[in-house]
Amino acid sequence: SDNTWSVSWMNGSLSAVGQEAIHGVQELRISYRTERSSGAPGASTAFILLPEPRPSEPMPTVVWAHGTVGLADGCAPTNYPGYYGYLPYVLAAQGYAVIGPDYAGLGNEGIQGYGDGRDTAYSLLDAPAALSTVLGPDRLSSEVIMIGYSQGGGAVLNAQALEKEHPVQGELMGVIDISGKIVTSDVLPPNLWTYWDLVPANYAQGTNATYFALYVYAHLANTWGEDQADSFFGPEWKETLSGWIETQCIYDLIPSFNGLAPTVMFDDIFDPSFPAGVLECIEDESMCQEPYATYISAVKANVHPIDPDGAPIAVITGTLDTTVTPEDIACMVDTMEEWGVTADVCVHPFASHTDMIEDGIGDALAWTEAVLKGEPAPPCSKNGVLPLCP
Repeated sequence: SDNTWSVSWMNGSLSAVGQEAIHGVQELRISYRTERSSGAPGASTAFILLPEPRPSEPMPTVVWAHGTVGLADGCAPTNYPGYYGYLPYVLAAQGYAVIGPDYAGLGNEGIQGYGDGRDTAYSLLDAPAALSTVLGPDRLSSEVIMIGYSQGGGAVLNAQALEKEHPVQGELMGVIDISGKIVTSDVLPPNLWTYWDLVPANYAQGTNATYFALYVYAHLANTWGEDQADSFFGPEWKETLSGWIETQCIYDLIPSFNGLAPTVMFDDIFDPSFPAGVLECIEDESMCQEPYATYISAVKANVHPIDPDGAPIAVITGTLDTTVTPEDIACMVDTMEEWGVTADVCVHPFASHTDMIEDGIGDALAWTEAVLKGEPAPPCSKNGVLPLCP
């Protein structure tokens, strides 16, 4: 056990986000077996938050999926006990057994499958079994809820989509996506792979280049080997970018990219052969060559349609989110409808991406309680409206 906090201490802490505690909270950290998207065995570290004292009745399980932190081992949330964000503690203080995976390859051997929907989903789907093993028989009910933020929001949606091929222990009762999205189309727009010589690498405060560099690095590390992870970076930038990715977490990485001179373009930090090779694959499959063919295949294989017969879904978002925009969410929700799934959607006016990690707590807690009671979705705490999908 890392820490144990009394109910009075938890009440004082959670009052900062307008929540109350019924229980104190005990904190543990574990490592458990999972499977990588390649089919290879893997392991994920995770934190566990438990009500203290334990409820007399078996506890529902909540799997918490964190947002983007980076790829460096030092970025794994379990490196920072006591600092996992408010929502997991709110849930544990309400009587839920919470497990929060780091995701396989983050904080331990290998590289996390950042942007690989199947890889991250498997870490989540295997987490309830690990929690059950730790607690022993009859301590958990069969009910499982998954809640994720940003990257984790997309991860829990992919877990819902893939649960039949990689079953969770227990029954997945509901999934809550807070400010996250999934890939909904295997079509690669050619315009995204052109004019890289005109796009500054610090565009959008460096966020676009940061997230894309993490995805490309993780893809190459898990496909071709970690010694090839920098293959798509520009020759003069390999050492710099790899050094940032291997040592910095997201709140340092974004400023590093944002601090690049305006004259540094995307086709400087990325080798120009990368977009050219991908564009050739898009325009003429018969001319598609490695390593771009494998990259294209991975992108196309990353579409995991939500299961219309699977767990119900809630989506919580903010209108001022510039990372996963309201338009992104609107298009995703529309595609879910095409797949036969109607999500419960809560929109918070004037809330940004970072605001939602706390603003979404009340709606997530109320929706979880309703689903577990078999009741209709509760009214949203805010009454914003999504725009039309462009």
